[in-house]
Amino acid sequence: MTSPTAPTSAPMRHFASWLNDAVAAEGARAKHMVVSTASLSGRVASRVVVLRGFDDGGLVFTTGAGSRKAAELAAAPFAALLFAWTAPGTPQRQVRVEGAALLLPPPAAAALFARRSRDAQIAEWASEHMGDELADAAAAAAHADRVAAVRARFAAVDPIPVPPFFVAFKTRCERIEFWEGSDIVGKPHERIVYQLVDPSRETGEYRMSRLAA
Repeated sequence: MTSPTAPTSAPMRHFASWLNDAVAAEGARAKHMVVSTASLSGRVASRVVVLRGFDDGGLVFTTGAGSRKAAELAAAPFAALLFAWTAPGTPQRQVRVEGAALLLPPPAAAALFARRSRDAQIAEWASEHMGDELADAAAAAAHADRVAAVRARFAAVDPIPVPPFFVAFKTRCERIEFWEGSDIVGKPHERIVYQLVDPSRETGEYRMSRLAA
């Protein structure tokens, strides 16, 4: 039997509803998501980042151009995202997204940077040389020195300019799965999947199906 199609906006309406529920239960933590990328050799790396926005075209996060995830996305521009919402007394839910990760144009990244607090902007500038340095006392002191230096540098500057290494990616929702757990013995978990009918297009109709738990 052919799966029914759903309009372009259907997955994001579903996502927005679940995200609103999660924010009500968990606050800002609800916007934390795991981003997984892969090297050309197939080694997968995952880390937690903050969702910075979303629309029918996909979900957005920001990073430094020199970060490992940015380098891996430049070489293999696909990502998998995971939200896990498990606050006590609320539905146990997960959202999984898979798709191409597109580097957004500088004006879009600049708009995201402008939405951040001044302290967050200063911290972003200070993160330029952090990389994968060891988190020891010396590194912590060096980072504190960088923050102080950036704060002094931009003391009389408003707004703070966008760092040249600040970039944003949008992961297209080529496949997005909504999972809701069940505590009732014998009742399967709920799994709804939206699959983009034509992945060659940025947006379009989705094929919707229900999976066995």
